[in-house]
Amino acid sequence: MDVLNFISWIKNGQQVTTVDPTQTLLPLGLKDPRRDDGYRSGTITAQDFINSVAPPAIVAVGQGPDSTVRTGLNNWAPGQESVVFGSYNCALVPWSTVSGGLCNLAIGGIGTIAGGQCNVLTGFGGFIGAGCLNTVLGEYSSTTGGTSNVISGGWSSISGGFNNCVSGISSTILGGGSNTITSDYSLVAGGRFNINSGFSSNISSGCCNINAACTSFIGSGFCNTVCNTATRTGILGGQCNLATCNDTFVMGSCITTNRVCTAFVNNLSIMDIPTSSAGLPSKAVWSNAGVLTIVP
Repeated sequence: MDVLNFISWIKNGQQVTTVDPTQTLLPLGLKDPRRDDGYRSGTITAQDFINSVAPPAIVAVGQGPDSTVRTGLNNWAPGQESVVFGSYNCALVPWSTVSGGLCNLAIGGIGTIAGGQCNVLTGFGGFIGAGCLNTVLGEYSSTTGGTSNVISGGWSSISGGFNNCVSGISSTILGGGSNTITSDYSLVAGGRFNINSGFSSNISSGCCNINAACTSFIGSGFCNTVCNTATRTGILGGQCNLATCNDTFVMGSCITTNRVCTAFVNNLSIMDIPTSSAGLPSKAVWSNAGVLTIVP
């Protein structure tokens, strides 16, 4: 090939924007010390040129007949209409996406792993945002981050933290460590080693608390327990409290409830108590010259 002819073609506008890379030749100047000018003319196919200058471990396969895109380092996407980026990621089923990260596995249909490392998604319609060693098994469930969190219940979520586990339906752990929910429609907001097994119940924080009753609440504290016999019960905080009766409320420490519809405290201070019964409803308490009196 004459280089002067090639330059003439460019000047005359003989250029194209679309070619078959396996059938199109590109002109090259090849180093040749035997020549006075140091180079001899040569050609290479466009495809061979791309393969020679691209990083050897990078494979970029554009959208093909199966509508699958695989881009990055050693990714695998046998599923139809799947998308995989990052490194050593895999989307095994149709309509799955791994947007980035390392060593992530998407097996759930219409599921997405946005990033992170060594995460596994098997739940249909599930989502993993980031983090490491997180597992989503439940359908339409999600974790946005953290480490070693597991969701096996459907429509549930873990926002962060570590070693948290949700097996209930439509339940949520917001953070903390080693918290567990086995009931449906329940919440653990944070803390560590808390267990919520009560239907539609809540543990806000604290450590080693157990809520086993329906529609009950533990605010915080340490080693507090709401038994499954104590429906609609609340422990505000403190430590080593045990609620066994329905519709009770506990404020303090080391208290065990023994009757329903009762508030339990260690000590009680009434501030600004009325000194007259005037205007008070029946059963209200007032101070009659220092003596507590109940309005009839």
